[in-house]
Amino acid sequence: MQKIKKILFSTKITSLLFLIFALSMAIATFIEKIYSTDVSKIFIYESTWFEVIMFLIIINLIGNIWKYKLWSYNKLPLFIFHFSFIFIFIGGIFSRYFSFEGTMSIREGEINGKILSSKNYIKLKINQGPNTRLHHDPYIFSSFHNGYKGVFFFKKNPLKIKVIDYIPCAKIFFSKEKNKEKFIKIVSTNQKGRTEHFVKNGEIINVNGVLFSFNRKTPFGIIIFEKNHRLYIKSSFSGKSINMINRKISFFSKKVDHLLKIKHLYQIKINQTHEIMQWVIPEGVVQGKLKYVKSCDREEENNKLSAITAKISFQNQSKLVTFLGGKNTTNMSPPLFFNNYKISIGYGSIFLNLPFFIKLKKFKLENYPGSEFPSTFISHVTLIDKNKKKTISFI
Repeated sequence: MQKIKKILFSTKITSLLFLIFALSMAIATFIEKIYSTDVSKIFIYESTWFEVIMFLIIINLIGNIWKYKLWSYNKLPLFIFHFSFIFIFIGGIFSRYFSFEGTMSIREGEINGKILSSKNYIKLKINQGPNTRLHHDPYIFSSFHNGYKGVFFFKKNPLKIKVIDYIPCAKIFFSKEKNKEKFIKIVSTNQKGRTEHFVKNGEIINVNGVLFSFNRKTPFGIIIFEKNHRLYIKSSFSGKSINMINRKISFFSKKVDHLLKIKHLYQIKINQTHEIMQWVIPEGVVQGKLKYVKSCDREEENNKLSAITAKISFQNQSKLVTFLGGKNTTNMSPPLFFNNYKISIGYGSIFLNLPFFIKLKKFKLENYPGSEFPSTFISHVTLIDKNKKKTISFI
């Protein structure tokens, strides 16, 4: 025991541990530069061996304080030096395991008490009648780290998840083939630009917040269906279609069957703020199959959605599901049915409750003279703590 103490609390071990720690941080910086922050977290910052080094440094510094009695008045500078490092490393451990961070979106005049987590999670949602359970397991996917396996329990029944394929920066690719599944292609736009979606025969998809279905009834959204070898549309929204050749405009009513016009620009108002959504069906029914392909460089992997194929095993059944996930994503996969259970899976951020609320009273943005580029912004916010019944204003 004394020999172990002598080795563990020696100044040579102190130097060696700090050297390993500094070298690890330097390597992590290069990994972050070449690959991404997530890759550096996987192999260094959030790895077990790195935490063991931090723990050994804390033990070594405490042992040296005791060994050399550094709390005496004459050795006070050395005591402060050692204690400062102990304090920093313990703070790092608390930040790693007990803290959380994220972003909050809030409009002027609104109150919000939730943030969207910066950390990514494997998300699981299980429904059985009125019973719903959510599971969140923190995990970082990358090209070097994608072999996730997890076991969850619902009413003592084990549910196993195994990721069998991971495609970063996934872009959907449609391969036309005869005698395959039928699809409808939908081209739309959002804040990031043009988006392409494919809705499969008998399925429902979400296109920029609006549900589209093909040959399947849905109580709300837009239904595209075949009738007498022709395509029709039935919408929960009224709107108009524009012939992109002669610019002729036609109006259509909601909840009424209309003949679908190929290569016409459809516009609908989807909410009370009269936000307009635009979409086009560039061609009729197409046959083929969908697959995901990688579409970006390594530096962009962190900012785009990835395609994840997982095998879900529950109640002696196994099913495959492919879904999109990534940073700041809250979407879940279409549900899988296991007897009377409905299971969805996702990957990305989750909403975290704050112990207080934030109200944005006023937001002021100033641009550079003669341009539309912002120079400064000022936020007038109020922190509302309902537990302590306090409100604090900040600028």
